[in-house]
Order: sequence, then structure tokens, then C-alpha cells
Amino acid sequence: MALQPSRCRALAVIVLATILLYALGSLQPSTTATWSSHPNNITSTLSPTMEADSNERALFSLSLDYDDDVAERASSSDSISVWDGEKDVPANVFDSDAIIGRAVPVSKQSFDDAKTEGEWLLCMLYASEAVVTQSPWTDSGSMVEYGWNSKPPRAADPRQGAPIPLGKIFDDLHLSTDREDNYHIENNHVYDVHAGGRVWRKTLADYDNFYNTGDRAHAIVANTNWGPATWGGMQVPPVTGTDLIPIRQWSDVVFLDYQTLTRAQQQSPESMQKLRYVFRLRITNGATLGIIEAVLGVTSWRETVREWPGDWFGMDTDKGKALLGTPNGRGVAWLLAQHKKQLGRKVVSGVRVFKHAPGAQPSPSLLFYLEDWKEECVHHDGAVARG
Repeated sequence: MALQPSRCRALAVIVLATILLYALGSLQPSTTATWSSHPNNITSTLSPTMEADSNERALFSLSLDYDDDVAERASSSDSISVWDGEKDVPANVFDSDAIIGRAVPVSKQSFDDAKTEGEWLLCMLYASEAVVTQSPWTDSGSMVEYGWNSKPPRAADPRQGAPIPLGKIFDDLHLSTDREDNYHIENNHVYDVHAGGRVWRKTLADYDNFYNTGDRAHAIVANTNWGPATWGGMQVPPVTGTDLIPIRQWSDVVFLDYQTLTRAQQQSPESMQKLRYVFRLRITNGATLGIIEAVLGVTSWRETVREWPGDWFGMDTDKGKALLGTPNGRGVAWLLAQHKKQLGRKVVSGVRVFKHAPGAQPSPSLLFYLEDWKEECVHHDGAVARG
């Protein structure tokens, strides 16, 4: 029986993805110490004479964002909030249309659901550390224990990174564009390990992100993120459910990389409280794209998302709350909510929807603005009250 065109495309993408992983060395056991296995012995990695990143294209490659943001912990028992990460991946995730980004149609009910989710996340952010269960993952050694290979950080020039230079945007935000303040870190889940009295199989998950740690303010740029719940389900046999490693959320992996990087730069622990921006670059998640279309009031995001600075939505608006309640917004909220001791009591003040430049890949990006908060929050029947 002849293969359908969509299946041919799916097979082609799978083959290309596998070749890419091998080319990056992700599937080869490392014979040297990994970045996360020696968090206190990596200062030399960040020396001024460090070899320049020879492949900055990887820094801003196609942003595939079916990470495990939607499977974050809501309690110490590792229960999850609202959606399971596996169920968020469409059946045709490897179809070329899905990779380019196909918006999921949004009804009034689904928009209201996203808005309500955003309100709940805001309340969690406004709450004190004593109210919100904090993440148990504060030691980067846990990454090695559960089979992650974290590559050493590579200095990157945000003005030259291809195909999306961020220099103009960083200038507008007063973020440093110096190479010594900008690093690219990639994490691959490539080892079968024995931990906690059992064997955990590799999932080939990949978290690839960028960190700006200049003097004035810090930023995290989410680039290519495929979580264990996504890639695990594609293994043979599948790695799903209770067989997934416990440290799998984007928010935890990003936090550990950010913490280890600032330590390696010999910054104080309080420096992490300078985090002011989190980017989600070139979004392909269909649920998020659907909400973006709804908040912009358009039927197709492809021709209507405006270039930087794009459109702003405050968290005092229904549209801003709905964007926070998307799969790409939730991970940002969980990053802040479950690491209050290290990051400070941060809230999201607003979000900007934009694309980068004329002729750039059309997929929209989100930029979440963060600020410090001191007050409390009470949640009343879907409404957020600060006080």
C-alpha cells in the first residue's frame, strides 16, 4: 500500500531529526565531565579566552516548543496542573504543517478557560513562598542522576545570531549584548540510569535555551524545547506515565542551568533576582497560536503578527491573562512560582506578541515582563484580588 503524503513527510522529518541529534553528538555517551555534574568546577569554561560558539545558528534555530510546561507540579506529590504534557502533543506532531505551526481553533469557552488558568497562575505568583509548594530540584547534580547530559555553555553574540539577531530588542530592553553576558546551554536526556531504586530510560528530550546575565537585568530566551513527555512517547517501547523521569519540566531544567551559570560567573545568589524577561521564541504550539489569534482578533497569525515591538497586553486584561494561561505561558509562571526563594517574589506584569524583523520566519514570539511583588493575593470565583 502506498504511503500517504503526510506520512512521507512525517517519516522524512523523523529521519532528519535523528540525523541532527547524531550530528550534535546527543546520542553518544560523553567521556568527559558534563556541565551539570560539576557545578562548582566550571569557572574556566566561562573564561574570556573561551572558544567562540562556532554554530550560533543553533542558538536561534526553529523553535519547536512541545516542552513539558503543561505538566508542571502543583504539589509535592508531583501531581500536575490542568493538562498532561503527553496529551498536549497533537497526533500529527511530526507532520510538516504542525512543525510550521497550525493554530487550534479557539471557542469562547476555550478562551475563557485559558483566561481562568491565567488568573489562577497570577494568584500563585502573587502568593508568598509559604503558600506555594516549591520545587525540590535545586541541585544540578539531579540532572546527571536522572540521565541528562548538559553541555557546557557557549558564549553567543545576540547581534549576530542567525537567523534571528536579538541585538535591537536587547538594546530596547537595556539588556547587555556583550558575549560574556550571553550564553547558550543545551540539555539532552540521552542516558539510561539507575536512580531511586529503579531504572529510568532515556527519552531523547532536548531543552535548548539562552541566558542573558548582564549587570542591569537578566533574561531567559526559550529556544528549542522538546520535553521528556513528548519524546518519551516516541521511543520503542514508549516511555510514558510513571516511567518518565521526575525531573522533566522545562521550568526546573531552565532554573538549574540559570543558577549554575550565575554561580560559574561568580555572581551572588541574589543576582538571580534581576530576572526581568522571559522570551518564548517562534512559537509552534497550536493551542498557544490559537489564543494569539484570538487576542489579536484575526483568523490567521501568519500575516498579522506585527514586527517588534508588536502588541502589548497587560495582566489586568482578559487577553493578557489568556496568553499567560497558554502552554507557553504556564512554564514561565511555574518557573517563577516554584523558585521564589532564589528568584524573589516575581509576578508577570504583561506580555508582548511580536515577530522579529521583515522577512523573518513568521511564527510569533512572546515576551513576558516580570516585576517584584510584595503583597498578597486572594482568588474569588475566577477573579484575582490583590491585597
